[in-house]
Amino acid sequence: MNKAIRTPDSPYAWWMLAVVFFVGIAAPINQFKVPPMMQQLCTSLDVSLATAGWLMSVFSLVAIILALPAGFIIRKIGIKTAGTIAMLAFIAGSFMGVYSTSPVMLLGSRVIEGLGMCLIAIVGPAAISYWFTPAKLGTAMGLWGAWVPLGLVIMFNVAPHIGASDWHPVWWASTGYAVFALFLFVFFFRMPTEGVKKNEEDAPTMGSIFSKLRIRDIWLLAFAFLAQNVCQITINSFMPTFMQTNLAMSPAKAGFTASLLMMISMVSGVLAGVWSDRINSRKKPIIIALIALAVLMICPFSLPAEYMTAYMLTLGIFVGIIPTCVFAAGPEIMGSPEDAGIGLSVVALGQNLGMFFGPGIYGMCIEQLGWVTAGYCIIPVLVLGIIATLMMRIK
Repeated sequence: MNKAIRTPDSPYAWWMLAVVFFVGIAAPINQFKVPPMMQQLCTSLDVSLATAGWLMSVFSLVAIILALPAGFIIRKIGIKTAGTIAMLAFIAGSFMGVYSTSPVMLLGSRVIEGLGMCLIAIVGPAAISYWFTPAKLGTAMGLWGAWVPLGLVIMFNVAPHIGASDWHPVWWASTGYAVFALFLFVFFFRMPTEGVKKNEEDAPTMGSIFSKLRIRDIWLLAFAFLAQNVCQITINSFMPTFMQTNLAMSPAKAGFTASLLMMISMVSGVLAGVWSDRINSRKKPIIIALIALAVLMICPFSLPAEYMTAYMLTLGIFVGIIPTCVFAAGPEIMGSPEDAGIGLSVVALGQNLGMFFGPGIYGMCIEQLGWVTAGYCIIPVLVLGIIATLMMRIK
């Protein structure tokens, strides 16, 4: 490849964005293969919904442990190495899952996959930031932001068909995609020929990291994101099962209906970025979205089947607003682009804590309190998220 075009904002940068995007999709494909197969997993492994819920939660366990130091680690080993390790983790974890014969073994495979999720969630934006200058970075990040919703939509609509009688083909499919993503990343991803050396020399020291970690507002922002993720991941994890068991939907219809949340969130997320720029505020959209989610959590598990499509679309509008505004607010709170990665690692910690505790605790609530009352339990978390956002000293 001609080195002259391998520079930030060159046409080659958009090819690199495409490579990183399709590689990144391996993460949500592996993460969200559990919800559409949850009933089969419960039957095959003879486990309860509470245990099955931890198959989603444990995915975030490694990400919680590595969230804060991950940015520093990636600076040390490099983006190419970190991305390769992420894909290998998905391959190893998913392959182990195929041959799991017990809940413990399957949980272990999810921990390995969680390592890949932790790395790729930072590798993706970091790689893109090398290829785009600030003038175009917002557009690039807006396109990158569709990686999780698209991966979920794929699994919620494909898994019920390829895993109609057995969950193992779904794990084989996720393994196959991870192999494809590894090939794509290793052979096609390149770093730009300009601007890399300076960035590496500016890598933060551990001392500077700890000083920036004391910024109060970034922790409040992380808690607001935690609240949103508790709500979103719980709905993503259990709604397909609820629709099948309580509303008599087929697995395919339940998967499609549940995926509408993420379909519409891909649109609302992009529009939220434009809206927050226009009103010059990240705080107001986050508060509005959290209030809406708290109200909407009154009824998700008491609605009849004919209202579920409209409900999932409405929920998706507000779910999509928060991540866009959170990831825009993080660098603003930190005050400089050089410190943005440190702030976003705190945000990632909040995100993964929400993803970890949400499904596991909610699964236990379902067994003890039933579907409807368990839904109410999410509302106080969202209210705390609203309070945290109100306390932030940002626009």
